Amino acid sequence: ILFVVLIGLDVVFRDTTGAAGISTLAVLPFSDLSENRNYGYFADGMQEELLARLARLEEISVLSRTSVERFRDTVLTIPVIARSLNAGGIIEGSVRVDGNQLRITVQLIDGEADRHLWAETYEAELTVENVFAIQERVADSIAEALRVEYRRQQSEALGLPTGDIEAYNLYLLGRYHTFRQTPEDLEQAVDYLRQATGRDRKSTRLNSSHSSVSRMPS
Repeated sequence: ILFVVLIGLDVVFRDTTGAAGISTLAVLPFSDLSENRNYGYFADGMQEELLARLARLEEISVLSRTSVERFRDTVLTIPVIARSLNAGGIIEGSVRVDGNQLRITVQLIDGEADRHLWAETYEAELTVENVFAIQERVADSIAEALRVEYRRQQSEALGLPTGDIEAYNLYLLGRYHTFRQTPEDLEQAVDYLRQATGRDRKSTRLNSSHSSVSRMPS
């Protein structure tokens, strides 16, 4: 089934065929398709947040970000990746930021058959609220495609880290450098997270991230 949905600047493309029988998902690193390729940290943040939401799927095991990192920018085919990870479903995605506009594409692929089971493209103004709304819709749609339940109440507990888009960007930069784990990156992570908390001092999530990274041995 292939159809196009036009709702303002929300879902601009959808492809869904339905799926069942997949018990393990792997979310590959998202690609940065922005003009200058300078939003890799944002793409990584989308992958990380989606992983947190997909962990709320009933009867589905989701592989960790560390497990799939070796397939960043890979030229291997989806079936080869799926066999290597022992994952029935592979999720790919891309992010494009152009000024204050955001375009996100996500697709769910049957790892063995190398067949698209679901795909959507979203376009919206770049705000924290829109980013998290898209993440929720993606998780909902994947749950529907896999015919499993999405524990929305547990996902909503994640909450918005901040309503300030600049603070959110700084938070994602902090998370990006934290994941890289080198002493230099950890130092940068602390600085970005300090700047993020400076913009939104009331955010529990920003303060918690800054505190935990500050305590990491460098």
